[in-house]
Amino acid sequence: MLKQPLMLLLIGVVVGGLGWASWRTFGTKPAPPAAPVAQPDEPQVVYVEDSDLSPIRRVRQYAATIDRLIGMRAQLLRYREGVVDTLAEGRAAQRAARDYIALVQRWNELLAGIARDSVGRYRPESRYAAPLERSANMIAAARASLQGAVAYDRVLPRAERQQRLDAARGYLANARTNLSELPR
Repeated sequence: MLKQPLMLLLIGVVVGGLGWASWRTFGTKPAPPAAPVAQPDEPQVVYVEDSDLSPIRRVRQYAATIDRLIGMRAQLLRYREGVVDTLAEGRAAQRAARDYIALVQRWNELLAGIARDSVGRYRPESRYAAPLERSANMIAAARASLQGAVAYDRVLPRAERQQRLDAARGYLANARTNLSELPR
């Protein structure tokens, strides 16, 4: 006889536990979905009208800056490869190291002026959208190539610097071809 009440008690506890669990699961309201948080690293796309030629002018300015950096070819290639040591023995070695660091600073300042994200965009259906996008991509590739040509702590091998300058020149030529399709 004792077994029957104990069995009923056990069944009651199991059913009560299942009821409580289902009430906790289904009886509560789900939390409202969180609002999407804007990522600060994602640039905001600004569309401009076809009558606004400022994005085209800006990309042309960037192309001129790339051309100016490529024009500094002789300055960049004159340094011997190796570690840049401003405490090297001898005035000539110290001076060469300081001159190289000054060149790298100027180089990086010019590259910093080329900001891909600040270029306004035309709507995809615009007649200027595709050539401008191709030009901006070529300028970005030239910028990346030139950025890799210098380092503060060492002078890269001459062949590598020359290769990066040549690549940037090729990207610039492609950008100018695409820019020729756009109004002045």
